[in-house]
Amino acid sequence: MKWSFLFFGAVCAVALSFTAGCKTQAPTTEATAMSTDERLDISEDRTSVNITAGTKDHIVIRANELKALVSGIPDVDTGVPSTMTLSGQLIFKVAQNPRTNMVAIAARGLLFTETDYSMLFVVNPLSPDRPQLVKFVMPGKKAALDGSTPAFGTVRGLSYDDSGILTLKHTDASGSEAELKINPDLTIRSCKYLVKEDEGLCGEKHG
Repeated sequence: MKWSFLFFGAVCAVALSFTAGCKTQAPTTEATAMSTDERLDISEDRTSVNITAGTKDHIVIRANELKALVSGIPDVDTGVPSTMTLSGQLIFKVAQNPRTNMVAIAARGLLFTETDYSMLFVVNPLSPDRPQLVKFVMPGKKAALDGSTPAFGTVRGLSYDDSGILTLKHTDASGSEAELKINPDLTIRSCKYLVKEDEGLCGEKHG
């Protein structure tokens, strides 16, 4: 089933109780129309993702249109952590859910003293102007009342399995690496360390 969208407008991350002006909605988990010839391409400068069906129909999602309220972000002048709205600077990884056609996009929001502060979104190709923010909230912990999310680290891997579970691998400046499993409803399922030099990649420092 073909679709044709061209998206260049401003985008805000959809999350519960987000900033004023952003329209909230529940995560979309039902199947979308499938296309057998879709292709995901990150631009050479890693500032956009092109989702192409066939030879003409395509969507362009730009990194700087992906925005989220993120906690624990250091002020670039003082280094003091605070909560601020970040815009994507570049695209790390993309992946497409084989069951629903949803596209996951991991984007860097800030690079500060060799440390990445990244965000994860899921986009429905049928409504690309409503990307959904994946909050880094571990099982058993509550989401922040202000709608913010802690950041992910440097995203090294992003992939879906056949059941629609999303796997994200991220690292930090210490050399630690962790693997997170994310449910189709965009909640964190589990986290385990592949290499552990320091804590933080499994949410230990998120309060």
